[in-house]
Amino acid sequence: MAQEMQENDYDISRSAHPIAVLFTLLFKAGAVLFYFFAGLFLDSTFKFICVTLFVCFDFWTVKNITGRLLVGLKWDNNFQQDGTEIWEYQSMDANFVPNTVDKSFFWTSLLSFTAFWCVFLVLNIISISIYSICLNLVGFTLSWCNLYGFYKCSQEHQTKMKQFRKNVAKEGFKYMARKQFG
Repeated sequence: MAQEMQENDYDISRSAHPIAVLFTLLFKAGAVLFYFFAGLFLDSTFKFICVTLFVCFDFWTVKNITGRLLVGLKWDNNFQQDGTEIWEYQSMDANFVPNTVDKSFFWTSLLSFTAFWCVFLVLNIISISIYSICLNLVGFTLSWCNLYGFYKCSQEHQTKMKQFRKNVAKEGFKYMARKQFG
């Protein structure tokens, strides 16, 4: 039963937003494929540019589109005129329930992409490959920012949901008390 449930969590035909899932995976796969295979056909500068573009496209798409569609979360980082930084976390209203497949693809791809860049960053630091360190640093930084932002959104969303449930219970109790005694 548990194995069947896990397999169904990644059945893209059950996704509410299959195109968003595909774009989430497409940009990540493009970055990884170019990272491993572009050096066979292209010079290192063009490889760096292509991988960086895929990582940037992934960052922007996940942050601004697929995060909202797949899990109902969005984060933003703004600077005030005085130079202070403000992180803003947004979540859909309490009625939004993310599709299980969408949620599974979103969080798995976000975590695995960040882990990929982290592992290769560490390996390239050990091997002292400056070019690869820079490329991995770009990938890791952008994927880590998305992971951190969505993790914070998720925490805020859970807090909002707890507060919503408390308010519903409190209002329900008040309603029942008024109906019973008033």
